[in-house]
Amino acid sequence: MYPRILIAGIRGGAGKTTVALSVISLLVNKGLNVIAFKKGPDYIDSGWLSLFSKNPCYNLDTFMIPPERVIKSFIERAKGDISVIEGNRGLYDGLDTEGTVSSAELAKLLKCPVILVVDCTKITRSVAALINGFTQFDREVNIKAVVLNQVANARHEKIIKESIKKYCEVKIVGLLPRFKDLKMPERHMGLLPYQEHEEKEEVRKFIDKVSQYIDIEEIIKIAKNADGLHYYPLESFEFLDGKELKIGVIRDRVFQFYYEENLEE
Repeated sequence: MYPRILIAGIRGGAGKTTVALSVISLLVNKGLNVIAFKKGPDYIDSGWLSLFSKNPCYNLDTFMIPPERVIKSFIERAKGDISVIEGNRGLYDGLDTEGTVSSAELAKLLKCPVILVVDCTKITRSVAALINGFTQFDREVNIKAVVLNQVANARHEKIIKESIKKYCEVKIVGLLPRFKDLKMPERHMGLLPYQEHEEKEEVRKFIDKVSQYIDIEEIIKIAKNADGLHYYPLESFEFLDGKELKIGVIRDRVFQFYYEENLEE
């Protein structure tokens, strides 16, 4: 069945990496074998996903790899109890007006339920309109639930929750308050690679704090109800007879950007 979810944001910087790491942390703490995936050729987020899942993180790159091989790559590596895929940019953002190589395209390709991370900064009832826009924009994208981020206070929470209940058809599986004392390490081009961040324990403390506001049981239910997925066998490479060749791969703080698939195959 390949239990799986794809965590996407309404835009870049909405908090999807924080949510993805929190979900993975909760799943691992429950004793589940979690396989993490990152949409696109992103090595920085992948490093953090690998660190928290305690497994290699695999990239699902719909720009460089044909659709049938993306499905094959996912199925061959989704051998754990549950798979968590982190999207990139906004859910529907791609190369063109059709959303080519977007997270939404990947979600449809893998028949994957989507959890949408919504930044609620300075909006209340409009959150419901925003969610409906995302769910109705492409009905083939299966948005099952939302995580509300940057909720300011109890009044803010109340209006947003009541608006979603009244106008939307999605579940709320997380409600994250606005943290003033902790945040993920960032720089101008995204998250710092975990190898470069000297205070990994501070990141873990932040994720542990965020995790308290995630409904992991509901997320597991969503993942387990994902549609069936299969692929047809593809032509494989033929290995040439001859002497074995040893290839050395340097992996350290500097040399760290690798596709795990290339090292395995």
